[in-house]
Amino acid sequence: MAFAPILDELCSTLGCSNTEIAQRCGMSMSSLSRYRHGQRTPSENSPVIEQLAKGITELARERGVVRIASKEMVEKALRSSLTLAQPLGVSFASRLDGLMRLLSIRNSDIALPLHLDSSYISRIRRGERTPHNKDRIAGVSAQVAAMRCMELDEFDSVMALIGVHNLDLIDESGIDLDSVGQLTYAIRNWLLGSKVMDADVSSILELFDDLDSGYYEKTLAQAAAVKPGDYGTSKPQSVRQFRRGDDFVWQSEVGFLRRALECGAKNVLMSSDMPALEAMMSSDELAEYQKAMAELIGSGCEVTVVHNLDRPLGEALRAMALWVPLYMTGNVTPLYLAGINSRLFYHGNYVCEFCIMSSEAVRGEAKVGQFFVSTHPEDITYYKRKADFVIEKASSLLEIYSTDDPEGLESFERDEEERRGANDRWRRVCADRYKNLSITLYSHDCVVVALDHPKKYRFVIHHPKLCYAISHL
Repeated sequence: MAFAPILDELCSTLGCSNTEIAQRCGMSMSSLSRYRHGQRTPSENSPVIEQLAKGITELARERGVVRIASKEMVEKALRSSLTLAQPLGVSFASRLDGLMRLLSIRNSDIALPLHLDSSYISRIRRGERTPHNKDRIAGVSAQVAAMRCMELDEFDSVMALIGVHNLDLIDESGIDLDSVGQLTYAIRNWLLGSKVMDADVSSILELFDDLDSGYYEKTLAQAAAVKPGDYGTSKPQSVRQFRRGDDFVWQSEVGFLRRALECGAKNVLMSSDMPALEAMMSSDELAEYQKAMAELIGSGCEVTVVHNLDRPLGEALRAMALWVPLYMTGNVTPLYLAGINSRLFYHGNYVCEFCIMSSEAVRGEAKVGQFFVSTHPEDITYYKRKADFVIEKASSLLEIYSTDDPEGLESFERDEEERRGANDRWRRVCADRYKNLSITLYSHDCVVVALDHPKKYRFVIHHPKLCYAISHL
């Protein structure tokens, strides 16, 4: 059973109000309600688990509820349920595809018991179709996968994939399951899981806290310090080479930015589904990377960046923390790709008028990948065409308005006021938390982040996973 039903059953058994339980557990009533209804899920090591177990056990003892025997029992039940929770940002399609690839399951193996066409399963795996019968597909897929797992002796690999450490589980009816039944149950829940974890909420709050504190000012100052004519006088040296090894990310990415700056590039196209830079660079290297980007933008270069957000939410938000100050310069167009990234390889493409950089690595082995760097015209033409194709498939990540464009800002604020007046499904998020920041959620499909220092900025976020996660604040 998942976390929310277990917690809800424990609380119902006590016969107490939410207010009483929340006070005893040391949390707000709204937080407890979100945990009970599955709108929020703590991480496995969160102190919230111990708070809940302690408060529930104390109330059970006072009220003579013998079914709740000990704090340890409650804590174990809550923690074990969290092995089934998946961080937001990992899609059903990605999980199903990864499971089928691992166990060499054919589309027909899933389609036949469901009386479906194999091509339908194929489209689901590629993210081209969102199934209405997701529960049935997950159930059959889990049964096929559990049997194949036992047949191929891939038990450890499957357990690692779904993030389950043991199979000491029971189904919703409370009946003990055999090993195949336990594995089927765990796989099914993993396939269907898409929870907003405490770690996700913390990452969002950290990003908003940074915005409120003005962390972006250093990057804006670096961009403003570049004056026309400071760069752009160098001619690109003839380069055509591969880079490999542990430092290939640092050398190649910053090297490309420096080369584009020195040659006076006016347009840079960037797309990548490589792991977040924070996982591969030191803090000093990240600072140098952001400085190189700021100086390139400050020189007047227009940057179009295509982000990959089909990844765990925390990782995507760490990347956004790096980029948000760059968005604020007004010279960056942020886009994103959804559902069409490779399951086997990472790819990256950076292109300007004078040079290109292309990267490739096997997923999970990014540090032993390679970068191709070239200034040859034929390579630039090829990779420019490739980048244009990617941009055609991308969607807008967010809209940005600022006092640098007073007409656009005024038009946006007028439209937002009309939308708010015509739509009663909006609310302020974290209304009392920030001094310089206000966040407005509109029916889960749009979030407006308003920043008023040092000048007005308005970020309009449309990405559904980000909006959904922000709705849990």
